[in-house]
Formats: sequence, structure tokens, C-alpha cells
Amino acid sequence: MGRQIDYDEVREILVEEFNNAERLFRESGTIEAPAEIVSATEQLFSSSTQAFREALVGCTLAHIADQGIDIRLPYMNQGDSANTKISLHGIDDYLFFFTAKPPTEDARRSARQYFAQGHEINFIAVKDWIITNLTTIGPRCRAMFTEALTELIGGRNVPAALKVGWNEQLKTVLAH
Repeated sequence: MGRQIDYDEVREILVEEFNNAERLFRESGTIEAPAEIVSATEQLFSSSTQAFREALVGCTLAHIADQGIDIRLPYMNQGDSANTKISLHGIDDYLFFFTAKPPTEDARRSARQYFAQGHEINFIAVKDWIITNLTTIGPRCRAMFTEALTELIGGRNVPAALKVGWNEQLKTVLAH
């Protein structure tokens, strides 16, 4: 579960820091900052995406209020009832897998929130994902996959019911 942020506390921090920056600017006309921060800030403000700037302020305040918050990961206000599994591919690329039932409205709402924050979001049925991968990886990789899967299925610790189910699925596929 995500960490809670005390919004009153971070609001006070923001007001205090803004007042300090305003006072320093009036007194000296400039505010000194390390070159890498100046460069990163210039790059951030060269973007026409205002959400990036807003996210920077939010991440900074969250990290000041609680240094245990990992600001490299997206914010998700999912609450205690969240149960969607997410596979993290990178900081901004998320793949939501589902089986027979399509994603719930809560999962779709979360995806919209991620997307609004600039993240790439995809929902895919596990079956479709496997078929897509197997049809695009080429014959050598398919052979490697088949060999590895056959070895796994043939293992002594694999329940007999799974082996029988696998064989039934193969018969169905090969019959078509």
C-alpha cells in the first residue's frame, strides 16, 4: 500500500519555501543553484507539458515530507482494496495482465491516472500476449521456448492434472 502524505504539512512546507525563495530573490536578485539543477530545470520548463512541472513540485514535497517515498515510481492512490497485478517494465511503461475477466473499472481508473501522469499503459489478456510473443519471436526462439516449456511440464514436481490439462490443450490446438 502507498504511503500517506499529510497534505497540510506539505502545504506549509510549500508556503514556507516559496516565501524563503521570494525573500532571497528580493534581497539578492538571483538565487544560486548547482549547475545540474539549473540544467534540469531549464529542460523541464522547455517542455510544453505542464504536468511535468506540477509532478516535480509534488514529488519534491512528498520526498521532503517522507524520505521513504520512492519518487521514481508513479503515484497511485489505490487504497486498501487495490488488487490489480502490475508488471513494471520501466519507470514509465506498465503492462496490466488479465486472464478471462477484463480489467475492473478500478483498474481502468488507475490506468487513466498513470496515463495522465505521462506513463505508457497497456492492458492485455495473458493468452493474447503469449500468442503475440510466440508469433513474432521467430522460429529459433519458438524452438527454445518449446524446449524450455516441455522440460518444465515434464518435471517430477509438476502435478499430473496439469500435465493432463496441457496434453488436452495440445490435442485441441492440433485438431484445428
